[in-house]
Amino acid sequence: MVYVIVAVAALIVGVACGYFLFLKVIKGKYNTMVEAAEKEAAEKLAAAKQEVEKLAAAKEAAEKLAADRLAAAERVAKRLAAAELTAVELTTEKEAAKKLAAEELAAEKLATEKEAAAKLAAAEQAVMGKGN
Repeated sequence: MVYVIVAVAALIVGVACGYFLFLKVIKGKYNTMVEAAEKEAAEKLAAAKQEVEKLAAAKEAAEKLAADRLAAAERVAKRLAAAELTAVELTTEKEAAKKLAAEELAAEKLATEKEAAAKLAAAEQAVMGKGN
């Protein structure tokens, strides 16, 4: 009878030790997975911040270019008002204005495409993250 009691007690102690050891292993794996996910999220956030900074710089450059072109157009308008431009000069200025408009449109399109690419990449990452 004593042997049965000792065996049951040993079994209970063994199961309890195994259970607590199992909990420690599971908790360790969980912590490792959480740390890896946090690190990945921080890297993605840093990359997104860099992309936003690049887009902001491109936008500022485009705005400065547009302001410069507007100032040039205003100067041309003043010269026209003073009748300083001939028909040939006017044609040249119109061509320059057309080129300017095309450049500004291309810069705006590039910025829009970069934003769309960044959003697409973020969406793909989100989908990839949910898939795992």
